[in-house]
Amino acid sequence: MRVKKNLKPLGRVVRSTIGGQVVVAMEREKPVPLGSKVYFEREGRMREIGKVVDIIGNVKNPYAIVRLADKDLAEELEELYFEFWRPPRRRSGWKSSRR
Repeated sequence: MRVKKNLKPLGRVVRSTIGGQVVVAMEREKPVPLGSKVYFEREGRMREIGKVVDIIGNVKNPYAIVRLADKDLAEELEELYFEFWRPPRRRSGWKSSRR
């Protein structure tokens, strides 16, 4: 996978859980959209590891909960990055072919 230009730093991993999730101390106060893909760097390559499923904590020091695709990765994670997720746009209007 090539390095993506639109990746932003998410933060550092504080704790991992048995259920395959990690708690990340976020570097930014602005919330990350739920469902955003999370990446980490290994040997100069970015690898997708999971998604943001929840934001917890207070407004000044938020934490992100990341569900990992592979539970074995939780021990080697340190610095994580994310890619903004936006829901797809809904189509509006009426199609004339549906009459």
